Amino acid sequence: MNGIKPMVSPHVRIGFSNRWKMPNKNYISGRTFEYKVRDYLESKGYVVVRSAGSHTPIDLIAFNCFGLILVQCKHGKIRLPEISDFIKLSQKYFEHSFYVATAERNGNKVDVVFYGVTPAGNLIRMERF
Repeated sequence: MNGIKPMVSPHVRIGFSNRWKMPNKNYISGRTFEYKVRDYLESKGYVVVRSAGSHTPIDLIAFNCFGLILVQCKHGKIRLPEISDFIKLSQKYFEHSFYVATAERNGNKVDVVFYGVTPAGNLIRMERF
C-alpha cells in the first residue's frame, strides 16, 4: 500500500453501530501475556499462530519440523476448573504436546512458566523463562 501501514485501532467495534469501546484490562493483560509466550516460542524456532477469539481452550498453536505444540495461556494462578477442557482435550489427542503457560512473580518481574500435561491429566512444571 505505497509504504503506508494501516493504523490498527486498540478499540473494539460493537455490533454494526459506529460506537467503539476499549477492551477491558483483563483482555489486554491476557493478550499481552499471549504475545510474550508467542515471542518466546518464536525465539526457539517455532512458527506460532494465535487463535484469538476462537473460544476454545487453545490460545497458541506452535509448530516446527519436529512437531506441534498446543498452548493455553493463563495470566495468573492456574485453577483446575478453568483448564479442565484443555486437559480433556490433551487426553483425547495425546499425540500432540500440550502445555499450560502461566505467569509467576519473581521479585519485581513476571516469569513465564510452562507446565506439561501428562496422559493422566496432571500438570508437571517444565520450563521457566
